[in-house]
Amino acid sequence: METKVLVNYLESHGIDSVYSHEMAQKIEKANKKIYNAVIDYIEKGIEPTISVEGYSCKHLMQQFNMSVIAALLTLDWLLREPEPAKQAILDGIK
Repeated sequence: METKVLVNYLESHGIDSVYSHEMAQKIEKANKKIYNAVIDYIEKGIEPTISVEGYSCKHLMQQFNMSVIAALLTLDWLLREPEPAKQAILDGIK
């Protein structure tokens, strides 16, 4: 998916323009499984069922009021840097 399409999607869902570009870059660099889940969600409306380090997308969305995209990016962080990501989640992600 092109960066511009990702940015447009994010902005159309309430993400400000500065942060939407940053999020689009993170999506593009994400683990393939996470990237594909984002694309499936955007293009087909498929809710992700991915879990990483005991955290699911659904759990992050419910506990921290995250959007699907934010939850998926958090799961990507858990894949890349499990210890700091887990600690941030335990601290309540600020």
